[in-house]
Amino acid sequence: MGYTLALALGMARCALSYQARGAQPQALHLPDLSAPDGCIPTVLCVQPDGAVRIGQAALPCIESRRCFQRLPQSPLVQPEPAPRQLDDTTWDTRMVGQAFMKALFRALPFAQNQIDRLIVSMPHFENAHSATRYARWLHESLAALDIPEARIQLMSELDAVALSSGLWSAQLPVIFLRAEPEAEIFEVSFAYLAAPTQLSVRLDQVLREGVPFASLMTERCSPQTFSDALADCLAYAAEQGLYPSDLGYLALSASEAMPRLFQASDQAWSAHAVLSSGERAIADGLLRTPPYLQNSYGLRYRAENGEYAYIELAPSGTPFPSALRTVHLAAAYDDQPMLEFVIGMLDPEARGQITLNAASVPLSYTLEPSELGAIALNEFAPPLRIAIPQPVRAAEPCLEARFYLDSQRRLCLTATDLRTGQLLAENAVITTLH
Repeated sequence: MGYTLALALGMARCALSYQARGAQPQALHLPDLSAPDGCIPTVLCVQPDGAVRIGQAALPCIESRRCFQRLPQSPLVQPEPAPRQLDDTTWDTRMVGQAFMKALFRALPFAQNQIDRLIVSMPHFENAHSATRYARWLHESLAALDIPEARIQLMSELDAVALSSGLWSAQLPVIFLRAEPEAEIFEVSFAYLAAPTQLSVRLDQVLREGVPFASLMTERCSPQTFSDALADCLAYAAEQGLYPSDLGYLALSASEAMPRLFQASDQAWSAHAVLSSGERAIADGLLRTPPYLQNSYGLRYRAENGEYAYIELAPSGTPFPSALRTVHLAAAYDDQPMLEFVIGMLDPEARGQITLNAASVPLSYTLEPSELGAIALNEFAPPLRIAIPQPVRAAEPCLEARFYLDSQRRLCLTATDLRTGQLLAENAVITTLH
């Protein structure tokens, strides 16, 4: 069974949620590591024997020199913390991050090779330098895991909170308030939620092209100066032609100071705010799906050279439910008994181009070879197979396949024999898309 795992990585705490294929998302509580609220302190303690403890298990030695705290914050500190010599080992921020991730993922109730996709939250940064340092540290920390880079994606914590609260709308301008637990310093930001095609981004792509999660304006404030900081962000939004009624309002904190902030703030905030609680809300949002596909998907077929290729059925950003393409399929050889439907998540970095030739029927296409790469989703499920009425000759168009994406993101197929008009399958579910 494959899983999608969400890691909400806050500065002081993190939280995990997971979703098995076809199941509902669930919060993940790790014995000995998780606090009662399900969050895991980002704390690591190195024992004299070289063993590592993290989370709640590391708190008894939190005052010790062997303890490292607020790990995700370490790459942002300038100058960078000096490496720490413990016994015969030098511990720098990279090594500490890797050790934390290894210990965290060893505690999971399933193996790393069962993780189809890992989604990690990413804070907003005002400057590209800090964002790049953080992304590089995250990449180095996750490199210690046995999860291919292509399966690791980042999502803005702002988008995750919006999804968790039900406020998410593509490219919505928002005022976002962020506070760490027990903190008296807050960040008020003006930013935009992501477009559907940018909601989650592959980590290796971020390292090549830069971090897309940036706020337009961020101010750090105390409870006493919160109203002024909020006014500054609203004024900046007004410069963009946006009024308070045009904005969404989000707050993320487990801080007890939060209610006091709203009592002292503009009435517009209290009327529109959607409050969430800490990293648990982020982890929940990472697994929530907006009404758009986040990736592109295609149908596998055998090209004339005998190699597999893919034709795109549902590009990234496709809403659901949605009627997709109708495709005419041919047998690969004489008397082929059946056709199988393997769906791949298309790799946008692969070379090649999809070519479609319009047939006489509207929205009907024949296939041309493509070198577009993909990760097969249902190859070993086993894939859906449709028997071909005999006889059939190689390269003879024999089946019309109409694809449909339902409200649950399930890719469905209705298949008809092109020669007789016989219905071979109706709304058969092939797989679920992300």
